Amino acid sequence: MARHAFDRQKIKVKTLEERLTPLEIAERLEADQTLPFAIAPLLKSGQKPVGYIRADWSEDASFFTAGKGATRLLVAFAAQQGRMSVAVSRFLQSLDDGAYDVVMLRDSRDLHFTRGISGYPSFVEIARRLEAFARERSYRQIVTFGSSLGGFPALRAGLLMQADRAISVAGV
Repeated sequence: MARHAFDRQKIKVKTLEERLTPLEIAERLEADQTLPFAIAPLLKSGQKPVGYIRADWSEDASFFTAGKGATRLLVAFAAQQGRMSVAVSRFLQSLDDGAYDVVMLRDSRDLHFTRGISGYPSFVEIARRLEAFARERSYRQIVTFGSSLGGFPALRAGLLMQADRAISVAGV
């Protein structure tokens, strides 16, 4: 494969890793084992892809569930690129899909979530709606998690939502 064709493929795959679930990546790898997805070595070694299915709530908010009756909700705050220091697919693959459902929030305007995100007009509105969603679904535990520029918003949301845990990794 020519160098420029491989570079284009890597760029395309990198973009897909931020949108596709591990199940969707596994399907693509069945068709083409050479695709350079970050989780490809895990899946090729026999690790089963987690069963998350994505539901987009807005341009900047997505819900992932495997439909296994998870009792914990993980609310992840990502920076402008929408990744949690690793590709979304790699992040999801590291979780127990039977224990956690995931809400992934992206700060596409790079305003530290202070003025909300698409579909959620303010930071307080984000926290209130997610708290109501968690109550409605009867989650026993809420964890807010953020990395880099999502770290501080994860801590703030944890306080507002009275989360069981609020985690910031390499928060800025």
